Amino acid sequence: MKDPEFETDGKSEGGILSTEQADQIREAARVRQANYRARKDREKAKRHAEADARNETPHHYWSVNRSAANQTRIAELQERQEYVSNLLRTMSDAMTGAVSPDLLFLDEVDADVKTDVAEHGICEMEVYLLEFWKRPEMISELTLNEATKVFVKYGIVTAVPGHRLHAWQTWLSQVKS
Repeated sequence: MKDPEFETDGKSEGGILSTEQADQIREAARVRQANYRARKDREKAKRHAEADARNETPHHYWSVNRSAANQTRIAELQERQEYVSNLLRTMSDAMTGAVSPDLLFLDEVDADVKTDVAEHGICEMEVYLLEFWKRPEMISELTLNEATKVFVKYGIVTAVPGHRLHAWQTWLSQVKS
């Protein structure tokens, strides 16, 4: 049973907001929050664009290099990257248990990893920490293998990253012992 003392007609009574007024306040707050987020997103996009213009991001550096390169070569490198990505996904699935090691035939996966490393070397992605895109002249001072050179120049991973190889070898030795 409703208490007539607390029933409202949708209008404010005695300092209490009506449902309509509360909805209006909530809607205004939602709009303010959406506007705030949109403004922050625009500011972030502007900062990224300015950083790209100053060549402060590796993505801009890589984009410029890829667009200036032979596109057939870039397509070949990206195809190679897809193979490496699939191999890394298989390694990760085994290590995380996403797929049963019995189903993956670990010896075959390990043989694939070893063959790939023997043919293509490893990509030392840690070179990223040197922020080479800010000082391209330093690249010539570095001693890099071919896969790492490709990563530095184009941002394309064409060999198993060294840290992932180490994680794989460590995990595999634990599983086999």
